[in-house]
Amino acid sequence: MAPRAERASQVPPGAEAQAQRIPFGGKGVSLFRQSQPSRPREGCSYRENGAENQKNDAAPVVAIFAGMRYTISCTPGPATPGPDGTESSADRPRKERLLYGNHSTANLRSGAGPLRQPGPAGKGHCSFDGPADGESAFKECSDIQVERCFFNLRYPFWHDHGLKLTGSELTALCRAALWYSDHIEITDTKLHGIKALRECREAVLRGCDVISPEFGWSSRQVRMEDCTAESEYFMMRAEDLQFKNVRMKGKYSFQYIRNAVFDHCDFDTKDAFWHAKNVVVRDSVVKGEYLAWYCEDVTFERCRIIGTQPLCYCKGLKLIDCEMVDTDLAFERSEVEATVTTPVLSIKNPLSGRITVPAVGEIIRDIPQARGEVLVTQTGGPACA
Repeated sequence: MAPRAERASQVPPGAEAQAQRIPFGGKGVSLFRQSQPSRPREGCSYRENGAENQKNDAAPVVAIFAGMRYTISCTPGPATPGPDGTESSADRPRKERLLYGNHSTANLRSGAGPLRQPGPAGKGHCSFDGPADGESAFKECSDIQVERCFFNLRYPFWHDHGLKLTGSELTALCRAALWYSDHIEITDTKLHGIKALRECREAVLRGCDVISPEFGWSSRQVRMEDCTAESEYFMMRAEDLQFKNVRMKGKYSFQYIRNAVFDHCDFDTKDAFWHAKNVVVRDSVVKGEYLAWYCEDVTFERCRIIGTQPLCYCKGLKLIDCEMVDTDLAFERSEVEATVTTPVLSIKNPLSGRITVPAVGEIIRDIPQARGEVLVTQTGGPACA
């Protein structure tokens, strides 16, 4: 038996002889409409949902993609109510096995219409599903537009250039969905598979729901707006980030990131921003212990910081009009300039700079290098310590 990569790049035996070649637009694309439904063949099969659909005039479509420019847009036909008010059998979704990319297979469940020509009027309503080896649906492709589709297979978008994904769902089985790709726009989409985004650049996510451990690793120029995320090791080693109105929950977030701005965000996390460099967090809530250890040139502006032992071993740290809640042993061995608007439980061994607070429960200095100034402004407290 030929290897899977070989089998998936072949036209089914006899298919081209029976087929009518249909222009599809885009280099490297061949679209065949078989004149008669054929028996399932290895690597490319056609299946119907019922005997009624075998009488449908629409013949099966086999599309062969090989790293080309194209748009996917599958439009279902209108539902026709039967006598009992339910959808008629002629309008039930049919299934077609397609060949994509260099070596991949996937099942497509669409409506009565097959893959359409590219065009702004196209709509999605497609489902990519199938056996365990159906994967890499759109590998090494360009200018892909996907609307309201369902993905339940691994690795759908790898090495792609130009992807617009709207109103779709990528399930927990859709592992490692977007890797090594660029110029990505994702809107109102569920990204629920592990490692959904990695080593991508110029990606914009709006209104998305992310449930994906290890999301965003080593990606660059990522912008997220109005999104929710649940993840561990979120965005590790990413660079050039812009986040606005993002709610994130999960441990070990934003570690080793570079050049990032966060506005009006809410993070429920732990060990966040470790080893981060050149980061600004504004008007946000950051909840979780051991915040931002070993960071450099990180600034918090008008933020609410919650949790034990924050901001230790930092260089170039700045806090501007921030609240600190339930924070003890803060600023240990840090170089810091901070203006805090709420009392702090305890401050330990700041190395340099000045920390201004209304009140502090305890100031601990047990090493000779702890020369940072702590200025207490509340009436009745010490002037400085």
